[in-house]
Amino acid sequence: MASPKRNLPVGAPARPDLLVTGLAAAGFAIAAYLTWLKWAGGSAAVCLSGSGCDIVQSSRYAMLLGVPTALWGAALYAAVGVLAAMGLGPRRWRWAFHLAAAGIGVSVYLTALSVLVIHATCAYCLASTALMLTIFLVLWWRRAALPGRRARVGSLVAGGLAVAVLVPALVPLVPPAAACA
Repeated sequence: MASPKRNLPVGAPARPDLLVTGLAAAGFAIAAYLTWLKWAGGSAAVCLSGSGCDIVQSSRYAMLLGVPTALWGAALYAAVGVLAAMGLGPRRWRWAFHLAAAGIGVSVYLTALSVLVIHATCAYCLASTALMLTIFLVLWWRRAALPGRRARVGSLVAGGLAVAVLVPALVPLVPPAAACA
């Protein structure tokens, strides 16, 4: 005999998160612009020729697996933006949160490389890092507003930190020949 179906309350569909969508769109615009610059070989607007932006863009770290590093960032911003535009229910929020945590991990790693190894910084890259951090903090703040939330804060933090640590840790494993085109 089949068990009777439970009458579970159906919650209202999640509303689009316009703040996170807007922040992700701004990050996407920066990352897409840096991708275009890498492919076109141009200099960044409001940066002097030969400045930190040019030095960072011409470094071996500006490419990963034959693709501009900024394009990976654009894909990340697009994913977070789409999730937020669809409405951040518990499952989508968790995905967006983990993606933002990974974005922070990669951004911090690349910023450390630019400061400690390349000895130059890019204003656009720093702005992208600030946007990703803001997205993460907004998502963290909005975590409490999720209906029926059962995830423990500790598991969310652990998952976000694991993604943020593992992604940058795997980047050095890519051979330089594959990282640079």
